[in-house]
Amino acid sequence: MASILSRNSPYPPIFAFTNNSDTRMALNLQWGVIPSLVDLSYDKEGNISRTMDLMKIKGMVKPQDAVLVVSDLTPTIPNPTAFQAIQVRKFD
Repeated sequence: MASILSRNSPYPPIFAFTNNSDTRMALNLQWGVIPSLVDLSYDKEGNISRTMDLMKIKGMVKPQDAVLVVSDLTPTIPNPTAFQAIQVRKFD
């Protein structure tokens, strides 16, 4: 999803989180994408919370910043359902 967003050359950065080092390296080539390698789980909400906390800790965002959260999970054996979501979240 990050690569699709980067095709529009957006002004705000795109923070992309993945648990695959090959994917992270490929995302480095996309316009405006700042990829990070993190441990992700099948808990979609937990992944979003952890990555938002990581952005706060690293100083990537400020309080009251609004972010567009675009997430997807690829179907796997334990979780055969594809999941995609777009949300707007505000940092406290």
